Amino acid sequence: MKTLWPFLGIPDEGTHHFSQATNTMNLLDQFIISRGLFYGLRGLHLKRDSVEIFKPDIMRTSGKGRPKPFEFKQGRPRGYSDHFPIQAVIETV
Repeated sequence: MKTLWPFLGIPDEGTHHFSQATNTMNLLDQFIISRGLFYGLRGLHLKRDSVEIFKPDIMRTSGKGRPKPFEFKQGRPRGYSDHFPIQAVIETV
């Protein structure tokens, strides 16, 4: 099963960046799902190999590829967050 745990072993990889601390990426975000969703007991099933960190180019900075921080410049918002979203596919069974 693919989970986000393997990212713990990759240096500077993760979902959250807090530059004032270690200046590296951290893995804070996880999915917590019910037993029913895991086993597909009620018609829905989490596709186990679909779990990933969603980080398209538009959401990353140049260089190290950090999340583009949300800023409000010249009356217009720019950027996104200090987190990358995580995603997974939920199938009907």
